[in-house]
Amino acid sequence: MPSIAVSIAKGVLLTLPPVQRLRTKRRLHDGYDRGKDGADYASRVFARHAVVADVSGLDVMEIGAGANLGTAALFARHGAHRIVCIDTIAWASTVPHGVEYLTPVNVEATDLPAASFDLIYSHAVFEHILNPDAAIAELARLLRPGGLTSHQIDLRDHRDKTRPLEFLQHSGPTWRLATLGHSDWACNRWRRGDYTDSFARQGFRIVSVLTTDTTDVVPDNLHPSFADRNDLDVIGIQIVAERL
Repeated sequence: MPSIAVSIAKGVLLTLPPVQRLRTKRRLHDGYDRGKDGADYASRVFARHAVVADVSGLDVMEIGAGANLGTAALFARHGAHRIVCIDTIAWASTVPHGVEYLTPVNVEATDLPAASFDLIYSHAVFEHILNPDAAIAELARLLRPGGLTSHQIDLRDHRDKTRPLEFLQHSGPTWRLATLGHSDWACNRWRRGDYTDSFARQGFRIVSVLTTDTTDVVPDNLHPSFADRNDLDVIGIQIVAERL
């Protein structure tokens, strides 16, 4: 893993517009994560986020579908009235019948009509959102009263997932500098309690919070801003919330 100083230097370089354009072109050429391109992956994600007994007739949105629109296609196949996928980059080259694919769209501030969805979900996306509180507020705006939102969130340091809490060693300003331009592993560092608090604050009822992964914690290695947290051992969650 590179030192934080090297990460900062690379991050600053990656913010330069010509470098950003070249990197985006290269990423699209190399393709999305091949481990997430298969039908089995789409089926697993569908099973995780089809949190109502019957999705027929529902208006559904997926955040950050990447190149695999298979999960969205499964919602359409099971009778969803409308299924919309949004992403910041147009990864998918083909769009299944019955699916709308909107890019570039930032979930923190979309131009979609208010109260237009019954279910909104994401899988391994929320940890990459720069301002998750703004995104959750946007979900509250987009969902109809009684609508559900479901999110699988990976709370690990994406630079090296075998050292899941290493990014908590740095101050907020240092981490922001280190992650400039690093869209692949830039994470917001929110923990489980930050998400549950934000959903409640934005007008949601927490239906469930499932811990999907944990780790050992060595408090002495962490930045003081995380010293008093009691949820640091949780490094994966699925949260389901209802719009009140």
